[in-house]
Amino acid sequence: ELTVRTSIRVLIRIIDVSAYIFGYTFINNFFIYSHKRSKDLLLLVPFLIFISKTLLSGGRLDIIKILIAYVVMAYIQQKRKVGWDKVISHKYMRLGFVGLIAGIPTFYYSLFLSGRSTTRTVFESISTYLGGSIQHFNQYIQNPIGVAEVFGDESFVAIMNILGNLGFVNYNSTVHLEFRQLGITMGNVYTFFRRPWHDFGLVGMYIFSFVVGVFFAIFYLKLRKSRAGFKLDIHTIIYSYFFYWIFLSSIEQYSFTTISLFTLVFI
Repeated sequence: ELTVRTSIRVLIRIIDVSAYIFGYTFINNFFIYSHKRSKDLLLLVPFLIFISKTLLSGGRLDIIKILIAYVVMAYIQQKRKVGWDKVISHKYMRLGFVGLIAGIPTFYYSLFLSGRSTTRTVFESISTYLGGSIQHFNQYIQNPIGVAEVFGDESFVAIMNILGNLGFVNYNSTVHLEFRQLGITMGNVYTFFRRPWHDFGLVGMYIFSFVVGVFFAIFYLKLRKSRAGFKLDIHTIIYSYFFYWIFLSSIEQYSFTTISLFTLVFI
């Protein structure tokens, strides 16, 4: 049984990594360098399998994360092609706006494809996703839970669970936080700042945020100096994979909680 579970986890990570790598190649070939060959459409197969896998598991967040990664990949590769000091054409901004307008109802109705249901309208659902986390963070500040029992109790869940399984620390926890009532809804996301505030205090939260900002700034500067061009660039893929930390920071702190160490190893 353990072997079967391990094999399934490995297969899932292979699907994830393939969707990122083949997606990067498709964007490079089809959009950036306009090598539009019909066979390149096969590069989308891993992405379609990835979507099916995600919806079958009842989630949608991973789809948002990979779409964010694709946008970042396209931006970096386009800048490398035309020059970092050049302004990207407005057509990409218009395309992004159209994608956003189309993506909102798609995100809502994908809930039903994943086997779940809701009585909320599309606008109620989106407003809850976008604004609920800020309200929940305010609730946490007004009524916090107990202090962290171990270092990085909420911020480093994945790492601490690995250390716990190896017997180095007494720790076994889930990445999910407690639910709180907000009007007629319940939620358990608290923006980027809840976890480091809980684990390290107010000053620690500022330091944690600063370190994350420095990490992305240094990584971005290194990408700007590199000359990857048309070839596959693993560093760009990894940076794009990480970027949802920033994009979704108003919703949740994803840095060391839901990051897949296995996915990074495979990449």
